[in-house]
Amino acid sequence: MMMQCDDSAPLGIPTMHDFLVDLAKICFATASGPVKTYSYYRLKLLQIKYSLHTLLNWNAEKEANKFDCKDWHKIMKVDTHVHLAAAMTRKHLVSYIMEKCKNASNEVVNMRAAPNHPTSSNSTASANAKPPSQPETLGSVFKRLGLDPTQLSVEQLDVAAGSATFQRFDQFNSKYNPFGNSELRSIFLKTDNLNGGKYFAEITKELFAQLEAKDSCQAAEYRLSIYGSKRSEWDKLAQWAVSHNVRSKNNRWLIQMPRIYSVFRTAGLLTSFQDMLDNIFIPLFEVSRDPSSHPDLHIFLQDVSGFDSVDDESRLETKLSVSPPPLSPSEWTSPEHPPYAYYLYYMWANLVGLNRYRASLGLSTFDFRPHCGESGDLDNLAVGFLLGRNINHGINLQKSMPLQYLYYLCQIGLAVSPLSNNRLFLDYKRNPFPLFFARGLNVSLSTDDPLQFHYTQTPLVEEYVIAAKRWAFTETDTSEIARYSVLQSGFTHEWKQKWLGPNYLLPGAEGNDIGYTNLPNIRVKYRKETLDDEHKFLEKIRHVDTMKHPNPVVNLHMNSAVERPLRQSTSHHTEFTRVVMVAPEHASECVDAETFEACSKLEEALELRRKFRADIEGVAQSISHIQKSINTNTRESFRFVNGVMHVYRKDISCEYCKTDPAVMACDECSSSKLRSSSPSPLPPPSLYCTECDRVLHKRPDLRDHARHMFDPEGPIYRVSEAEDAFKDFMKAHTAVRSACAFGPATGLATQRLCILEKKYEFYVLMNDEYERSAVRTSSIPNDVIKIDTHVHLSSSMTGMHLLEFMRAKLREAPHDIVLELQRGEAGEVIPMNSGDCVCSIHDEDTFSSKQREGPPPCEGVTLRELFARVGIKSEEQLTIDGLAVRADASTFQRFDRFRARYNPFGKTELQQVFLRRTNIQKGKYFSELMRQVF
Repeated sequence: MMMQCDDSAPLGIPTMHDFLVDLAKICFATASGPVKTYSYYRLKLLQIKYSLHTLLNWNAEKEANKFDCKDWHKIMKVDTHVHLAAAMTRKHLVSYIMEKCKNASNEVVNMRAAPNHPTSSNSTASANAKPPSQPETLGSVFKRLGLDPTQLSVEQLDVAAGSATFQRFDQFNSKYNPFGNSELRSIFLKTDNLNGGKYFAEITKELFAQLEAKDSCQAAEYRLSIYGSKRSEWDKLAQWAVSHNVRSKNNRWLIQMPRIYSVFRTAGLLTSFQDMLDNIFIPLFEVSRDPSSHPDLHIFLQDVSGFDSVDDESRLETKLSVSPPPLSPSEWTSPEHPPYAYYLYYMWANLVGLNRYRASLGLSTFDFRPHCGESGDLDNLAVGFLLGRNINHGINLQKSMPLQYLYYLCQIGLAVSPLSNNRLFLDYKRNPFPLFFARGLNVSLSTDDPLQFHYTQTPLVEEYVIAAKRWAFTETDTSEIARYSVLQSGFTHEWKQKWLGPNYLLPGAEGNDIGYTNLPNIRVKYRKETLDDEHKFLEKIRHVDTMKHPNPVVNLHMNSAVERPLRQSTSHHTEFTRVVMVAPEHASECVDAETFEACSKLEEALELRRKFRADIEGVAQSISHIQKSINTNTRESFRFVNGVMHVYRKDISCEYCKTDPAVMACDECSSSKLRSSSPSPLPPPSLYCTECDRVLHKRPDLRDHARHMFDPEGPIYRVSEAEDAFKDFMKAHTAVRSACAFGPATGLATQRLCILEKKYEFYVLMNDEYERSAVRTSSIPNDVIKIDTHVHLSSSMTGMHLLEFMRAKLREAPHDIVLELQRGEAGEVIPMNSGDCVCSIHDEDTFSSKQREGPPPCEGVTLRELFARVGIKSEEQLTIDGLAVRADASTFQRFDRFRARYNPFGKTELQQVFLRRTNIQKGKYFSELMRQVF
């Protein structure tokens, strides 16, 4: 009864040869450069259109939700991908095990070989006979394993996936063993064991009770395994489900078939791959023909919605090809794993034949929804595209734009499990789920294995909540994902009508009932129109006669929030595609009070900006006036008043340095020691610039002088009265902060900025080729000046440039005196910074050595000696790594560490010599280095 897939395949099912030919076409098409480019632009366009749609219609969608009687918590959500053996949480499993150990410790759960069983080495029969087994109770098992049932914990359970399971599917499989022991897995999490899977059935019923709870609004499609090692597996599984009455209106079974043929072939349970297919499909054809041949299986299949294919996709395997043709299943006798495509084709081909046969008899049929695209080769996704109704995972679609676009056009469902991916193959922050959702792919959230990945007692809600928080999904978004989950599921038409509405099969808004789905018609209509536009676009392009139009321009009206009018070309205008926002008539009459207030506050902030810009323009005019005055014989002076610079007509210079404008007055200086040491007597009062006042009044004999700021007459320019100006600024600053903190203003500004961003992205997508064409045909020279508007002089050279300069100086001028050292009282060396000495600011001859109180004598250090002092003995030690000036991860959020990177080789002395203007060489090296930069 099993479908044979050769050239004489019945019912018109494509042969393996046909499948491989078509698969090759898909793979070649998706690897094509033009197809990649086209798919990328269309997907990007879908993403931008969705962003524009949500920006323009989020409020309408929110308002629509206010008038229905449901919210997200009250709509049905289906866990479309979850394995029953790991469907419970860790806390649930530990609690159940502890309860069983307490109340059923004397139940026999295992048969164990009797210890110290005597055998006769001379007897062949005794040698070949199995040792007798003795029953073992649950309490005895835990005692032998060294586990105290009263002290069990979630940590001891050791089933949570962690960093050790990332990219390690082999280690992940071991996490199905409670407390790291396969015996306990067989006792609690298997359907075929000594107690007939009793404990597993009880745990499953508890899961069903959670699904059927009054406020749950959840359903699931739990996976049960059929391995194909024995033909009796179906009857045993069905007997477990029927005898323990493991059924629920909120659950549909999916049968997963692990791709572990090589394990069974190596163990001698199979002789060929055909045996595996026989064990899987012959019982199904038999029970379809005669339900009485497998009565329990007939009942069990009424609750089965589909088949799944599971195992590690990342395993290396040989690809199939048309030539030479692959071995038939009966010829595949080696223990080698068949390729992924080989497995899926024969599963699918037999399911197609089975479904046609069962449909002719009025029996239920099954979907094919394999694991696909979690890891491994991209060709697996091509296989899933050809064979699967929906797939599980599919995150590798982010690596192939053509396949992603094809999945979108066909609306192939993806049951994505971000928390599972996060522990196995892909960090949560890199998961493409939000991107898939924005572009319109048919995606749902699922849990995969709550036992390994989840912490709360409602794993599916946990998936939704984390996704909503992490990716800023709205209630409309989560409602749309929930609706996708019901549509993807294998629940019957009657149940989908109950959960989605009686017309759910109709396309677009006609098939949506917000009272059932909590999903506004706006969103459903947008999705349908966008999908229709893509199909129309493809259809339009497909019918363009490229012989008549070598470079055809396709103009397609888009019925969405964004429209693309026909391009216009005139001698006075540049061709480009304009994005037009189409608003309803009389839209201005529908502005609410909050939006109006938000606009008012933003306009107020703009007005304040214009006010301060006007002050800046006034400054420019005043500076122009000052420049005219400077051109005469008069000289202006400058002075800060409460932090605001003022300019004065009167020429008041520092009476000490004779250059900088004076700002401080000191009456006591005229009678101090300073007067006798000056070239000419200082007239009272003594006036100083900021620098001279700071330096001179640090001296002990002048430190206690009382000084004051003076106010010369005749200001020719000042910003405004200082105190009033600051008050005006603070008022304006408060007003701007108030506008920015006003909720509606913030929302409006964010919306408009995002619209501008998306409009630009849309513009680029539509006009990129036209812009490049314009540049190619332009007569303007290609040399465009670029100005670095933010660069620090002391770090404006590259690390290699600085290193080569230091090497050159070490070779050419090793005996240059570059540093002065002072000796302390104990003879220790003290580096002398230029700023530590008064003579570094003013001419040393101005002060007598007596008045400077005679600093200790300095000791000159040559360049070679300096490098030796910092541990660099030869030029070979000058390396880019040793230079240690590059910022790295250690400087992130650490400005203190970043500033230290200004020191070449980590030494401040080298920074002083090479990257400072004020040093013993008066910045000679620094100026030479800058001339090279220039």
